[in-house]
Amino acid sequence: MAKRDGTSLDRAAAKLLRRGAGLDDGQVIDTVGSSLDHLIGSWSDAEAHEIERALKHFETIDEAVWE
Repeated sequence: MAKRDGTSLDRAAAKLLRRGAGLDDGQVIDTVGSSLDHLIGSWSDAEAHEIERALKHFETIDEAVWE
């Protein structure tokens, strides 16, 4: 899809996620929900550090996706 549309993989993934969630392009969602609230405060410091390390490479995003 990214190659076909001439966009980044980030933009293509975001488009597919919106489509899969039944959202139209451009629709703004202002709530996240509460389905993960039970996880708040449940990680140890070591677990939190491991999660941060594992997600480090996701810190670079295609800002154009969110315009």
